[in-house]
Amino acid sequence: MSVAHKTNTPVSESAMIGISHLYGPISSKTPAGNQIAEGDTTVVAPHVPIVAAQRYIADINGLIPTKSTHFNIVVRVMTIWKMYETKEKKNVRSVELALIDAQGSKIQATIPGRMVKDFMKYFKDEGVYKRLSRFDHGLNISGGYRCSKHEYKIVFGSDTLVESAVDLEIPNHVFEYTLFAEITNFVANFDYYFDLIGHIIGFSDPIIENGKKRISVELEDERADTLKVTLWDEHADRVLNCMNNNPEYPVVMIVH
Repeated sequence: MSVAHKTNTPVSESAMIGISHLYGPISSKTPAGNQIAEGDTTVVAPHVPIVAAQRYIADINGLIPTKSTHFNIVVRVMTIWKMYETKEKKNVRSVELALIDAQGSKIQATIPGRMVKDFMKYFKDEGVYKRLSRFDHGLNISGGYRCSKHEYKIVFGSDTLVESAVDLEIPNHVFEYTLFAEITNFVANFDYYFDLIGHIIGFSDPIIENGKKRISVELEDERADTLKVTLWDEHADRVLNCMNNNPEYPVVMIVH
């Protein structure tokens, strides 16, 4: 990547920008970049029902599927994205949710395509609080697009209940930052999403490719290791706007 703009502002004062919805882990072939989950393949293991009791609120980390255990969880929706049957994005195979509870524990949930119309009315926005019960489970083996290291994932069924919950002290996100050296040396776990944080030290001029805007950004982490990241469309615009509007300040970027 040829970097057109270099910055050398010290990080004593900084502007912060968060880049979210970069679905998919960074490829082992391309150590930096964003990949979109839509169009890839998801495998959901055969599942066993988990029926929730109405009074007991479980910790996400305590979700162990057994026939005699009943679960009822209260969560915040961190991220929502769609998985499609084809690259043309004509048929939705499933809707995926990244959920977090008051303890900061995370789990992925899947709404199968045939049930998307029934359940998406409850999940129009990210950040909402929901009480979930009567859900099924599947092993968390969803190919390369796993947003949680939990052994299991929630699978919505025809009996699943979704209710609004009161505002609780549930964090918006819990970041687990990966060092750049772990990525460039290929020792990071590429089976799961990971979070990045770094100071922007350079960025390219935008390139229009097949109607989409693309820029390359060079980041530096706390150990002074660097990593190049590719951003598209609105993510590229957010970085360019932040850099152009804060020329005297360094910009710290979180990729989630």
